[in-house]
Amino acid sequence: MRETLKRLHYAVARRFVRLLARPTVNTAFLDGRDEASPDIVYALANRSLSDIVLLELVAAQHNLPSPLASLDSLDEARRFFFLNRPSGWRRRHTMRTVSERMRRLEAKLQEDDDVALSLVPVSMFWGRAANKEKSWLRSLFAEGWAVSSRARRLLILLFNRRDIFVQFGVPMAWREIVRATASESLATRRTARLLRVKFRNQKVAALGPDLSHRRTLVGQILSSAQVTAAINEAVASGTPQKRVERAAQNAAHRIASDMSY
Repeated sequence: MRETLKRLHYAVARRFVRLLARPTVNTAFLDGRDEASPDIVYALANRSLSDIVLLELVAAQHNLPSPLASLDSLDEARRFFFLNRPSGWRRRHTMRTVSERMRRLEAKLQEDDDVALSLVPVSMFWGRAANKEKSWLRSLFAEGWAVSSRARRLLILLFNRRDIFVQFGVPMAWREIVRATASESLATRRTARLLRVKFRNQKVAALGPDLSHRRTLVGQILSSAQVTAAINEAVASGTPQKRVERAAQNAAHRIASDMSY
């Protein structure tokens, strides 16, 4: 009964996303693949039904293996996993629970010299392209650095559906990553670390730096003892306080901007 409900839930979500979504897709890093290329396994940052539905639809449109297709030679029913999964009562996405499929595939890569897999990080950005020239409503639903909620993605599908962006990353030789470590647990940590870097780079490329962190950094710079002392010294020497504070803010923003990139 539970499996039937899950399939029904997926079918409804798939029909809805297929009807509304008009994504822009970047598959440039996968161009040139042929039958001799290693099997693809997709890695997604956070557990999300809408992301896996969108990935399935996009893969079909671009003649890529479906994430729902099996890896028969490795006895796996699917060829994707989520790096982060919701945990705790607040359902925050963390790696407290590691994907069992990820563990199984890494174990097989460790054990079998004939197994080769390409690990492809895939990021979805829902409403990422909103800008000042577009309506305030579309800007309201633009993608940010926080994980989007289900309700927010529904609204994006309704109001910002042409600004959905799917980024396929550079395929990673998973066997080389795994075999460079001494144990399965270290292999999992190394794979996760590399994927986090890939996902962050994809996000910066699509959305720009995390401005909330930049604001925090600016505040820390301006409140530091050295900057406060320099401001007080300049004011004591006769420079108007507002001018000094404005110059300090401009300098702090330049520093934060450089560090963000």
